[in-house]
Amino acid sequence: MVSVRWKSRVRGAVLAPGVALTLALIPAACDGPSTYEDMPGEQIYSRLCLQCHGEQGRALHGRGGSYLGKRKYWTRETLLEYLQDPQAYKRKAPHLSAAKYMPPLNRHVPAEARGRLADHVLGLMDALDSDRR
Repeated sequence: MVSVRWKSRVRGAVLAPGVALTLALIPAACDGPSTYEDMPGEQIYSRLCLQCHGEQGRALHGRGGSYLGKRKYWTRETLLEYLQDPQAYKRKAPHLSAAKYMPPLNRHVPAEARGRLADHVLGLMDALDSDRR
């Protein structure tokens, strides 16, 4: 017979990542379009991406994917398309087949702000790749 204590530990281990992702996304869920209008890409990244991808794009504790070595796959346009609907883009991009789940970008982020975010992420990728050389 399986002990109750063991069952609760397993259940907690399964629930913890989902709870962490939900809590990380709560502040962004309350945003409106004006929140991002004048925000630089770095600030948008800090608000929406940092919790999983980390400050430098190296990923945090297995949550988000690392940007290391990924720059060769992305242009500004393809990254913007991915941010719009990550799951749809993932189906047509072989390099993402083993990637973790990523939610779509907050729908309140206007197009200009999405562009600033994409530019920041591409800059992080460039920095990681140049550190690698």
